[in-house]
Formats: sequence, structure tokens, C-alpha cells
Amino acid sequence: MSLVIGYGNSLRSDDGAGIAVAEAIAEWPGNEFRTIACHQLLPELAAELANEQMVIFVDAYPAPNSEDVGVELRFLSPEATTLHPHSLTPATLLGLCQQLYGRVPTAYWLLIPGHEWHFSEQLSEATLAEVQQALWLIRNWNDREALCTS
Repeated sequence: MSLVIGYGNSLRSDDGAGIAVAEAIAEWPGNEFRTIACHQLLPELAAELANEQMVIFVDAYPAPNSEDVGVELRFLSPEATTLHPHSLTPATLLGLCQQLYGRVPTAYWLLIPGHEWHFSEQLSEATLAEVQQALWLIRNWNDREALCTS
């Protein structure tokens, strides 16, 4: 099974995009993904990673003032970390997993462009469309041809 970790602040509009993705995936029938929705990446998540074959981290990023933005998918490698729980990135969390458990899953970082960061529990229309693109990408994860044309 694979793990999707969606993180961010669901009270700050588009910052909650990662959480929205994880919560939507959790509702899929016949789901092949285990999901975690959380406010931030914490050291305790290293134990969750240790037994997985693959993990996809999902978060929002501030979109530049350009119409040529979209969902970004990055391959991740573990990075060495000094333990500071308020600044863990997916790569440093992978590094912690490697340090503690001697292994890491294959990992990806799926970044969704965010446009609004004010206090709200609603995603902007633009980011909601990108959340749908991210969900499509994850749903079709094993369809290599679809991924190559997206």
C-alpha cells in the first residue's frame, strides 16, 4: 500500500489544499492509498513512512502572478536533518526515517499552487481546480501513459 500525506493549514484558504486532497482520497471506494491529513510534518510521521513502499506528500505553494502555473510533481531524496519539529520538510522527514529505521520509501512531493492565504476554510476557485488535477494524477498513478501526457 502507498501513503498520501496531505498537510497545511485548512483555516488559511488555499494553504489547506494538501489536506483537501488527503481527505478526498480517503473517501475513494476500493482505495489503494492510506492517507494522513495533518497541519504540519512532525517527527512522529517517520514511523509511518518506515513501512511504506511509496509516499506522496501533498502541499500548497504560493503561486506566482502568472497564468502559467500548475501542479508540480517532484521526486524526493532523504536529506540530513537537525531535529527541529517546526521546520521539517518532506526531504528532512525522509532523512529522519532513514536515520531511525534504516530505510525510506520511494517519495514524491506534489505541490499545488495556492492563490489566497487569508483566514477562510474555503479554497479559491483556481486552487480547487488544481486540487482536482492533483486528485486525477494520484488516481491515475499507475497509468504511466496518462502521467506522461499530463
